[in-house]
Amino acid sequence: MGFFIECRRGAEIMHAGQTSTISAGQIKQVVDETTQVSALAFKGDDEARRATFVATTSQGKFTWHVLFSIGDGDAYVDDVVLVSAPSGAVVQSNPEFKIRNSDS
Repeated sequence: MGFFIECRRGAEIMHAGQTSTISAGQIKQVVDETTQVSALAFKGDDEARRATFVATTSQGKFTWHVLFSIGDGDAYVDDVVLVSAPSGAVVQSNPEFKIRNSDS
């Protein structure tokens, strides 16, 4: 069973006193930058992984890590972490991601 990570909601940012939104469609996964964070300790445990997503806007480049777990059950997103943002930009709300089965 395959899966993919979908950006469901964009991010809200503030830059130079202006609030704006980075749409979900602007936030793209960086191919080949998904890494394993922790291995299975026991059969049935989940494996933690990290995927990188970026958005390039007129303010500059924003980068997030999406931490997620996969195992015997459904894959799920654990956390979304802002890695970098342009100088002077403040992310007021991170984007929202969901893991979807590629078979559906």
